[in-house]
Amino acid sequence: MVRKSGFKMKLSIVGITGRMGQEVSKLLKSDEVVGGISSGTTEEEFEKVIKNSSVTVDFSTPAISIK
Repeated sequence: MVRKSGFKMKLSIVGITGRMGQEVSKLLKSDEVVGGISSGTTEEEFEKVIKNSSVTVDFSTPAISIK
C-alpha cells in the first residue's frame, strides 16, 4: 500500500499459518507482506521480520502473544 506521501507500508503477520493470517495474506499484494511469524519461527527470524516491517498484525493465540 502506497500512500499519497509516498510511504510504502511493510506488513508482517504474526500467526501467518493460521486461518486469519492466511486470509489477510491472500488479500494483500505480495510486496506489502514482508514476512510472517509462526510457531516454528526462530528468535533470529522473528527479530529480522519485525525489524523490516512498519506494521505488525498479530493473529496468534493469547498465549503466544504474551511471550
